[in-house]
Amino acid sequence: MNKDADEVGLERARTRESALEIAFGLKVRVKALRDVDAVLNGVKTQSGAQVEASLDDKILFHNDSEMDLSDLAPASSRVRWPVSTQASKSE
Repeated sequence: MNKDADEVGLERARTRESALEIAFGLKVRVKALRDVDAVLNGVKTQSGAQVEASLDDKILFHNDSEMDLSDLAPASSRVRWPVSTQASKSE
């Protein structure tokens, strides 16, 4: 991505910058912790929204980038992954 685009980072623990929480089990559960300009299964990821998905689904971001949920799936059967999105700073 170019430096004017939003950045997506993965963290094992929730932080103040966390925007999405992704829980893997029999299905994938994505919870929006804050408004994110993205769509999953036709649902906008606005604060409080929860979406059930499968590993084949993708999160589509406003800048036409996408994130495959299968790429995020941990080896363990159930782990929560907070995801933060924040605009990169221009230097």
